[in-house]
Formats: sequence, C-alpha cells, structure tokens
Amino acid sequence: MKKERTIKIFLASSIEEFKNERQELMAFFGSVNNKLRKSGIYIELEKCEDMSSAVPLKRKQDDYNEYIKNSDYLIMLIGRDVGKYTLEEFDVALEHFLKYRTPTILPYFKKVPEGEQVQKRVLDFEKRLVKQLGHYVHDPYSHLSEIENDVLLTIFEGLGVQDGQLLLNEQQVMSLEDVPFYKGNKALQQKIEQKKRLEEEYIAVIRKLSKTPSSKDLLGKKEELERERGTLQRAIDQMETDMLQEHREMLQKRQLGIRLNWREKEARDFVCNDGDYESAKNLLRDAQWEEEVSLSGKKMELCTEEQREQQLVEIRRYIFGKKTLISYIKATGLTPESVDEIKAIYENLAEKAVAYQTEQKVLQEYAEFLMKQNCLEEGIAVAEKLRQYYKNDEKTRNKDKAELLLRLSDLYYEVVKLKESQQCLSEALEIIPIIANDLEREGLRALANRKMGRDLWEIEGPDKAQKWIREALDISTSLSNQNPQDGTLRWILGNVMGIYATLMNKIGEKKETEKFYEKSIKIYGDLAKNYSDSSWCSLFPDRENMACSLQSVCRNYAIFLNRMNRREEAEKVSRKALEVGRSIAARNPQANEAQMALLCSFIAGISCAEKRYKEAESLYREARPLYKSLTVINPRRYGDAAIINTTKMAKLLEQKKRESYVSPLDDSYEGEEALELYREAQSLYDEENYIGRRPYFNFVNAKVQLGTAAEMSRAASRFVPKRDSGYVKRKMGDKWVEYAGSEAERILGRRWEHRGLLRLVKEGKIISVEEWLKSKPPEELGIETRDMSWEEWLESKRYPYKIIETFIQTALNNFQSMKKSENYAWNILVCYEEWGTVLWKLMNRVEEADEMYKEACEMAVQYENDNTYRMRVSGIYLKRAMTLAAMNRMEESKEYMLKSRKCEECYKKSETEGKAGGKPR
Repeated sequence: MKKERTIKIFLASSIEEFKNERQELMAFFGSVNNKLRKSGIYIELEKCEDMSSAVPLKRKQDDYNEYIKNSDYLIMLIGRDVGKYTLEEFDVALEHFLKYRTPTILPYFKKVPEGEQVQKRVLDFEKRLVKQLGHYVHDPYSHLSEIENDVLLTIFEGLGVQDGQLLLNEQQVMSLEDVPFYKGNKALQQKIEQKKRLEEEYIAVIRKLSKTPSSKDLLGKKEELERERGTLQRAIDQMETDMLQEHREMLQKRQLGIRLNWREKEARDFVCNDGDYESAKNLLRDAQWEEEVSLSGKKMELCTEEQREQQLVEIRRYIFGKKTLISYIKATGLTPESVDEIKAIYENLAEKAVAYQTEQKVLQEYAEFLMKQNCLEEGIAVAEKLRQYYKNDEKTRNKDKAELLLRLSDLYYEVVKLKESQQCLSEALEIIPIIANDLEREGLRALANRKMGRDLWEIEGPDKAQKWIREALDISTSLSNQNPQDGTLRWILGNVMGIYATLMNKIGEKKETEKFYEKSIKIYGDLAKNYSDSSWCSLFPDRENMACSLQSVCRNYAIFLNRMNRREEAEKVSRKALEVGRSIAARNPQANEAQMALLCSFIAGISCAEKRYKEAESLYREARPLYKSLTVINPRRYGDAAIINTTKMAKLLEQKKRESYVSPLDDSYEGEEALELYREAQSLYDEENYIGRRPYFNFVNAKVQLGTAAEMSRAASRFVPKRDSGYVKRKMGDKWVEYAGSEAERILGRRWEHRGLLRLVKEGKIISVEEWLKSKPPEELGIETRDMSWEEWLESKRYPYKIIETFIQTALNNFQSMKKSENYAWNILVCYEEWGTVLWKLMNRVEEADEMYKEACEMAVQYENDNTYRMRVSGIYLKRAMTLAAMNRMEESKEYMLKSRKCEECYKKSETEGKAGGKPR
C-alpha cells in the first residue's frame, strides 16, 4: 500500500476581509486533493473557523499556534490592514522557523482598490519581512490564481506545464489561464491563436477528405498542416516550460531575499509579456551595470558595517541578474559564440564571488557548465578553487562541501583520473555522515556509493564494485519509497538503477538486467517529461542533462537487447534515444556530442547487420566529426570509440552496395576513402593511453595496421583459401606482408560459411561445409528455408551461426575419434580456436568462447618453438587475451598479451636469421 504524504498548510488572514478568498482556497485545494488521490498526496489546509469549536482549556488562539508549529507552510493574506492575531501567528511561525526551518512562510499582499490606502501596520510588517526573513515583497496580487500557482510551485518540485495546464504526475492540477505571467505573454498568446486557426483548417481538410479520399491536393495539404501543427506545438511547449521556469526562479529569489534590479525586472517583463529574449539579453548586458558594481565594491572598503551590507546586496543582485542572462542565452539555443559569452560571464561572476566572499556557489555552477561543454580540465581548475575555499571557511555547510566533492569526482572520472576521483569520494564519505538532515544525508550517501562503485569497476572490476552499488540501490530505494514525490530522490534511484542493471548484465542476471533498465528508463522519462529544477541537491541535472541521462540508459539497454539477439527491440530503444539526443542537440550541441556519437555508431552497426548500408554509412558519417571533436578535448575517454567508429566505417566502404558480407577484394570496394579512414584510425591510436588499460586496442591497432599495409590489393584474393601453412600473404607494391590466417579471415569477413574455408573430416575424407550440409536433410538441422528451395538456400551460402557451431563441433568429435596422426593435435587445436571465434564474434557468448580458447592455448604450447606455427599460436594467445579482457580479468589478459608478443617476436627473429643465412622461407 502506497504511503500517504500529508502536507499541512495553515491559512492566516483577517476572517472578514478575506472571507471569499478563504473559501475559494479551500475549494481549490480540495479539487487538487481529488486529482492527486492516486499519488498518495493529501494537502491539509486549516483555517481558524474550521478548527474545533469545543471550549478549550486555554484560549483558542493557542490551539491555532500549536497547529502552525506542526505545519509545513503558513500562507498569509494581507490587505488594507493586518490584525493582531495574524501578527501573532506570524511570530509563532517565525520563531519555529528560525529554530527548525519549518514552516515555510508565504506572505501575499492584496492589491487595494484605487484611492484607498493601506494601514501603517502593513508597511511595518513589510519591513519586518525584509529584515527578519530576507523576503522582498513583490507586486500585490489581483487574482487568487496567482497565489494558487505560487503555492503549488513552492510545494511541488515536479510540476510541468502543457497547453496552459499545470501538471503533477501527468495529472492536471490547475489552469494558468488567469495567471498574469501566462495570459500576459503576448508572444505565447499569438502562437496559441495561430494553433487554433491551424486546427480549424485541419478539421476542414479532414472533412473534405472523407468525401474525396483519393485527392492528392488534400492529402498533401493534410501532411503540410500536420507538420506545421507539430512545429508550432513544440514551440508552444518550449515557451510554456521556459516561462514556468522563469517564474519559479523569481519565487526562489523572493525566498532568498534577492530583490530584482530594475534591469532584471524589465528583462523579465520583456520575456514574460512579449517572449522577447533578445531585448531582455541586451538589457542585462548593460555595460554601465558593471561600472555600478565596481563602484559598490570600492565603497565597501570605506563604509560602515551596515553600509557594507547594503553594497553587498547590490553585488548579489548583480550576480543573480547575470545568472538570469545566462538562463536566457541557454533558452535561445547555445552556439559556439554563446558558449564563449557564458564562459566570460561566469569568469566575471567567479572573480566577484571570490573577491567579495559572497555567492561562492557560482563557481560550482561554472564548473558544471564547463563539464557539460566537455571543457573538463577547465572545470576541474574552477572546482578546485572552490574546494580550497570550502576547506578554509568554517561557515560552509557540510552538504555544500559534499556536493562539490561529488561533482569534482565526476570531472576527474571523465578525464580518467580515477585515483583523484576516489580521493574526492573518500573525502565526501567522511563529511556526509555529519549532515543533519536525514533525507539529504542518505540521498548523498547513495550517490557517493554509486560513484565509488563506478570508479572501482574501472580500476578493479565489477566484483569490487558490487558491494557499493548494491548498498546505493538499497538506500535510494528505501528513500524513494518513503518520499515518492521527491523528484531528486527519484533521480538518484534512476541513476543507481542504471548502473545496477549494467552490473546484473555483467554477472549474467539477464532478467534482473532488463527489469532495472526498464525501471531506470521510466524514472528518467517521467522526470524529463515533467522537468523541474527545484531540488535540494545542487547535483540535480538541468533539462538537457536529464534528457542525456535518459538517452544514455536507453543506449545501454539497447546494447543489452542487441546482445540478446533482440535486434528489433534494440533498434526501437536506440532510435528513441537518438530522437531525444537530436532534440537536445538543437538547443545545446556541445552538451550531447558524446551520446550522439555513440548512438549513431551503435545504430549504424544494427543497420549494417540488417544490410541497410546507405543508412549505416550516413550514421557513421554523422558520428565521425563528433568523435573528432571529442578526441581533441578528451582523448583518453573517447579515443577508443573514435577508432572503432572509423574502422567500422572503413569496412563498410569496403563492402558498399553489396547484398551480403563477402571479401572486400571485389569491384565494389572504395579503396581510397577506406584507406584514408584506416590511416585516420591509426593516427588516433595512442599506445600510452590504451595498452594496459584495455588490451582490446592492441587488436584494434593490429587491424588498422593490417588495413593500411595491405592496400587491399585484389591480387591477394587468390591466396585466401590456402591455409595449409597457417598464414596468408598479401601484396603491397613489391613488399610481402605476412599475418596469421585466422586474423586474415577476421579482417576479410567474419562469416567463414560464405567461403567454405572450414573443413570437416568425414569417413576419412576432408569435406567443406557445403558438402556436409548437402549430406544432411534440412529437418535434421532444424532449418527453415522459407520461400526458397533447399538447393537455392545452399547456393545462397547464408548459413546461420548455429550451423557453423554444429559443423565445428562435429569436426572436433571426428578429429578426436581418429587415430593419432601427424596433424592430430593441430587439427583439434584449430577446431577449438574456430569454435571459440564463432561463439565470441558471431554469437557473443564470451565465457564459452574463452573456454574454447583456453583448450586451444593449452594445446598450442607444444607449437611455440616451431616457426611454421608461431604466428598462428600468437593469434590464439591474442584471442584469449581479448576474451579475458572482455570479462574484466585484466591480469590474466596481460599475461596472454605478453605470450602473444613473445611468439610474434620469435617468429620475426627466426625469419630474419633465415634470410641472412640464405635458407628458404
């Protein structure tokens, strides 16, 4: 049963003056309760006339005061005058708030009729609000919907907006039609009117189509109107979201006591009333404002303490105003020029924050912005400045210190400085237990554990990470269950579930993997749809980053589905993620380069598998410039993926316009561009960055070198079937290049079944896979030939991977049953190797493949000193190293890498000595 969350509100005001408003507010919150009943939320609004009329032992006001102390919010309505009981209620709430930070006090002043004056007590009360609570009093309200909207935005962090309706958990809770900031926005209202006209026109076209459904003109008009309506709806959605966000920020500033500078107030009117962002930005860029702030700074050195506080207020207004400018720049879309402008603004604000010891958290915001733009080293430098300041400042809250350290660990992780990242996390884990607030303490502990698990996974493998990630899951699940409406806790839970799903996949728990990926996607999807940046945690992502997180977990889930041979589902999930990514890229391209590059490359791979080569080529080309940009900024993080993307694109060009994957040595091969791509991949390869961390890239480099050296000469094709000596030769000009036959086949195409290169011993005779299949009825093999005959199917040579595995297994059994002969052991060794390669490369069964390679390696020891077999043995050791690396058994992987290199070096040395001595090769 879902735990009910009760939000207690006490309404303080003059009963007679606000009789109608009090009744309307009761009715409003009653309707909200009806809509939120299924969510387990209940708003309890109390006013004095509703409380028990029984004769109390003490005066009645004492009962009201006791209720106020236990309330979450106190709403105050003030008109022409403020009564003594209302002031007493305020005093009780203020005293309790200063001790326990509750209830939150929300004062609202009613606009008095023209010609009337408010009493002196009201003016005195306004001064008290500014002095004791830091509130500034904004314009008096003229419609009760303003209060209703403000209260909902204050209570609920997850409010969204769509078509003029406030949404909470996808439920409409309030209309904004009468709220001034909504109905007064001329630009928005014009678009809404335009939308109505388009809908009327669309309905008229639909009616005409029902009479003449084959009319091409009407069908074309229908499609055009659908496109226009979609574009307009997206523009309206964005304007509504920006407007709600702007209003929420104003409420937060009021709570912080930040009275708007006249420039910011006018800029807000430009945006809210006319949707005119350009005028607003130009006003906030006013150079004279900078001069005024500099003058305030100079005055601080000469003035009294009270005057100094006043000058500091002006500097704080300047910082908040410039942050509003940054939000307006982001709202109109980021470009390289606007990113540079934001950096310059943040540099200015950081300088002032340090110089005047105020609003230091702007440095953390700056570091986070730099992180989103992939300027990681700059972000680390800024965050380290703030870290040093926090160490020397005893007044800094422990929560702020912990959040900064968690953010700094992310920055170090991104540049693959894992020891520094772990140091930050260890320091954070020492601070977090002394945070007073239970929810904040446990929420940050879950995040810290999740990040520690992430780092340990990279350094020591998933086994060491399990404890931390499982603990993070337990904490975040418990917190989210206790506080189901807390968006920050739901985000933490989604974040932890994403990495937990990856962990479950690693240890083979496929059902758990799928379950947690789906849960994580649902949480991120809900948060991205009804986004609110109101959060108790500064690490809570902005709109773009929330969507990036959704995109990332979708990509990981798609990779999992693809490896489970559920390619159609994988493509559906990944395309959804790509759609999200493109919507982000339209607003902030730099923030999403990495995810877009990875997704394009992944979907291109699926397209290749489905033989949609044009689409695959387009996606690889889309990813290529993104990877180039990323590797310049952060080569250690993205260089590996860039190499893979480039080599895959080169391979695709080798087989372009072909119906099936065959040897690239054919007429369709586009040699020049593919060769250029191989060379580009080779230039990206950096041994210092990859060897030792991920041995797989030794293999990638080997493929790149092979592609470059071989020049893909057609003349080499005649040598491909000749595998008796264990290697294949390819010609480059007048130079011969030698390499292991197994590597040659992997480079030239992984589907051995297409070329009949495998051999099976049957009744003392060596036959090909085609001959073996011809001797078998299709029913015995469980093959469905669908719309072609058995002979046509054999002729197509498109054999399933399972058939090849069966073929190899049969060959192995036959070889083992033969009497020992000269090639007995070698034939069995080759079967183990080929079987392992099919299991790994074609069927993604890594652990089983490793067992096959292990058997092959044990038998290969006896051939290490025979130069005829050394290169093949080197290749076998290399394959074992790669499967071990894929299972994160890094120490064993390194051991086999060294064995592979040693065999190769011995082979080269022997060949050189043989040539010098004049011996035949």
